[in-house]
Amino acid sequence: MLVRSWLSRSIYGIQILLSHKITYDDTI
Repeated sequence: MLVRSWLSRSIYGIQILLSHKITYDDTI
């Protein structure tokens, strides 16, 4: 189940990056 936890973690990280990018674009 190590792959599953890594997959969910990477998806969580991608969501964080996307949210930061959206807020960064909104600031500009």
